Amino acid sequence: MLFNSFLFLFSLIIIIGAIFVISTKNPIHSILFLILVFCGGSGILLLLGADFLAMVFLVVYVGAIAVLFLFVVMLLNIKIIELNTQIIQYLPLSLILFLIVLLEFIYMYNVNIYLNSTLNFY
Repeated sequence: MLFNSFLFLFSLIIIIGAIFVISTKNPIHSILFLILVFCGGSGILLLLGADFLAMVFLVVYVGAIAVLFLFVVMLLNIKIIELNTQIIQYLPLSLILFLIVLLEFIYMYNVNIYLNSTLNFY
């Protein structure tokens, strides 16, 4: 139960962080949210028992790539660009893709329940 709670927490952190990566107006904040996503991924790897892979993930992605992006963006002095108001035109396509992914998750969840109920050997 505790494992599932932490897995849900790290997954929620990754999803919310990824949404903020693409929706923030400030590129520096976007990179900081990207670092949060990498840390959440490392937390999931720690939960799954891949300790070495989790630490490599932190060192390589957070320690090198994300910090490099952060310093490059800060050195370039990029002006904050307002989000374009034409995001609404992409809304139908994004909803269709969201529904496809949601249906795939529901299907895989039902297959997993069916397999778990038929493979009990006791």
